[in-house]
Amino acid sequence: MRGLGQVVPARRAGFGHRSPRPCPAEVTAVADTVEAWLDVVAGDARVVLVGHSTGAQAALHVAVRRPDRVGSLVLMGPTFPPEQRRFPGLFREYASNSRHEPPGLLPVTVPYYVRGGRRELTRFIRSAHRDEPERVIPDVRCPTLLIRGEQDRFAPQTWVDRLTAAAPDAWSAVTPGAHAFPFRHGGLTASLIAQAARRAGLLS
Repeated sequence: MRGLGQVVPARRAGFGHRSPRPCPAEVTAVADTVEAWLDVVAGDARVVLVGHSTGAQAALHVAVRRPDRVGSLVLMGPTFPPEQRRFPGLFREYASNSRHEPPGLLPVTVPYYVRGGRRELTRFIRSAHRDEPERVIPDVRCPTLLIRGEQDRFAPQTWVDRLTAAAPDAWSAVTPGAHAFPFRHGGLTASLIAQAARRAGLLS
């Protein structure tokens, strides 16, 4: 992320933490936490807000609520298209997507899910299923970049195209890989984020 200015990663609050958790394991609660976090970390500055997977759903809500803080929005592998808002469809795509993920991803993600516990993980996914990004994104006022891995089954091209068309100022990009493309293609991901920052005038 060198050359992007100040980069501040936020560990997503919610199901991947032991109790007491920073917030309930729900998309809107994560959005509340990120919104408050922005006020502390960013001050009066406008930022490029980046979210991945269900984190993209939370970031979308924050961008709508805080146009004064979010100057550009990057949604990476945004979840969930309507056909995946039931567990059978989600499990089917998970099995298909997993075949294309790097083996090194499991040691990183599995402990996170185990710490959260099945109940909280289920609660979080259900909250993401209730969320409707296609109804939220038309209200985003900043430039928005949507990125998906070419083999990402959680963010199929038709879904990304639908969200891109619904946003007032959006464009999309496709990278190699599946849902966890930032894990293996960090340099490419960083360059796309920089592109979004430049388009919004936040990076020279």
